[in-house]
Amino acid sequence: MTLTEARRTFEKFKDKKLDKELKEAIRTAITVLPEDYPRKTASQRLAEIREGIRETFDGFDPFAKRSRVREDVIWRQAVFYQLRNEGYTFPEVARASGYNHSTVLFGCTQTRDGLDIKDYETKIVWRRLNEIANGSTDNQLQDSDSDGGRGEKCS
Repeated sequence: MTLTEARRTFEKFKDKKLDKELKEAIRTAITVLPEDYPRKTASQRLAEIREGIRETFDGFDPFAKRSRVREDVIWRQAVFYQLRNEGYTFPEVARASGYNHSTVLFGCTQTRDGLDIKDYETKIVWRRLNEIANGSTDNQLQDSDSDGGRGEKCS
């Protein structure tokens, strides 16, 4: 939900009988917090994630060239999906990465579908990306037969 949508929703319910504390908490969340805690731009966040990938995998960068090698593509698509999950729009991710917004949309769909069907390569890349981007693992994606995320099975 965007800030504009949240404000619109709040306007619909502001005349309803809500608990005063709840109403004030909602008002604070949609008016004060965004200004107090500005988020990073998609370019800044992408740069952080790319740096984390480079540090973790000895210089590997899925955005270094427009490679169609499966491993690079899966990593790029997973990064697109990560940025979308963090609330960036398709055009913001596209501008930051140098790709078209439809490419970002396709990449997000591929990653989501790969996770839905429990595709081994996608699952491993997604788990490793979460470790890099968030500093922790996603418990739902833990897998005992891990090869470290970027090994022989992801080539």
